[in-house]
Amino acid sequence: MISLNHVTGGYNPQAIVVRDVSFTVDKGSFFALLGPNGSGKTTIVRLMMGVLYMQSGEVIIDGKNIKHYKPKELAKKVAVMTQEHEIGLDFTVEEIVNIGRYPYQKSLLFKENSDCDRAILEKVMKQTNVWKYRHKPFTSLSGGEKQRVLLAKALAQEPAILLLDEPTNHLDVRHTMELLDLLKDLQCQNNLTILAILHDLNLASLYANQIGLLRDGQLQGMYNGFSRKHEQDFSAVYEVQMNFQEHPEVAKNQVFLTPQFLMEPQEYVLCNYVHIGRNGLSFTHDLRTLSVGSEGRGITWEKGWNLSGGAGEDEDYFSLTEGYQLYGYNNRTKRCEPYSAEKLASWSTLLLISNIEDDLRCGFVTSEKLDDLQMLNASVQLTSFITEMKLQQKLPSHQAFPFSLLTISSCSHERGGKGEDVFQEMVELFHFAWCEKRTRISGLTVL
Repeated sequence: MISLNHVTGGYNPQAIVVRDVSFTVDKGSFFALLGPNGSGKTTIVRLMMGVLYMQSGEVIIDGKNIKHYKPKELAKKVAVMTQEHEIGLDFTVEEIVNIGRYPYQKSLLFKENSDCDRAILEKVMKQTNVWKYRHKPFTSLSGGEKQRVLLAKALAQEPAILLLDEPTNHLDVRHTMELLDLLKDLQCQNNLTILAILHDLNLASLYANQIGLLRDGQLQGMYNGFSRKHEQDFSAVYEVQMNFQEHPEVAKNQVFLTPQFLMEPQEYVLCNYVHIGRNGLSFTHDLRTLSVGSEGRGITWEKGWNLSGGAGEDEDYFSLTEGYQLYGYNNRTKRCEPYSAEKLASWSTLLLISNIEDDLRCGFVTSEKLDDLQMLNASVQLTSFITEMKLQQKLPSHQAFPFSLLTISSCSHERGGKGEDVFQEMVELFHFAWCEKRTRISGLTVL
């Protein structure tokens, strides 16, 4: 276990970088130290190794102050994975990895490896998949291969704690994942404690058990993951708005950023977002959409609706049937009304609906900014409402859902209302459209 207690220090008394930092890294955990450039991450690692000036505070490793460790004793406990640029001479891979055995060398002049040393070197080189390169010059290797060699050197110390300063720096996606997967395996199999400085927040979320957030040399908080309730903490530290959303396959949140040029302000009228043509309705840009029913796709980004048999067969569009209609909620008059081109500019919520031979399809588009949870709640309430209306009128249904498809698309533009207001508009629109259709047996005009 590692504990930092009120640590203040830096390069000298006139260059203090970190101030009053306290945190604990649990034994066998993967701890990610995060923060913008210049926040003091590397300084903390060097203070932990006792190589920088510590003005006050203490670093405790396995219950013992680092000041009370002899250098070789500390090196058997803690290994630091160095950066590639710190390897200056043209050593072979095996020679570099062998440097990791220095804490166990008894003689400063005659450094012969014992059988134990040779077994450890072979083990860590095979573990990191660099055994086949052992006779090659280090400088001839690729970036990913060099990082694995440096990791093998650190593992040759047989440490209980591994400190890594930007271990994925300059690596491509594949080699980054390979290195972090290897580290995670070592953590789980050997109960290795890992403290890593990372710049990629998404990787930190995926691999770390604990997260420390630094800013201007001070600890801003400790986290077990990227919870939505902490979005503003990270946004304030990095000075950019962050959005934490669920990973599609694992129970971890990921960080999403929105460039400013994609956030150009628009009026909240729907005519800025939808185009109505002969073949259906399309969006001027992909809209965040929840779709449920027998043809639902979940939460996706969608382009609109098109008539079946034509462009509607494109998987980027929802499929429409003949006889569909459009209705809108007029935000000025606070009333529902059928579609007309001149009225669209006043609409805040739109409903596209068709119902042929018990094939009910409903598509709502709102100018309100709805998050995924709000859309999900609205879909549940709308499903209940539509089911109740069909039961009241004793309409037969041969489907598990009261509709083939129900979609809710948000234009993601804040207009200052609440999700409840939008839901009420949707309910009024469906009720208006349903009642109008029921009183016009001949069907509705095809757009």
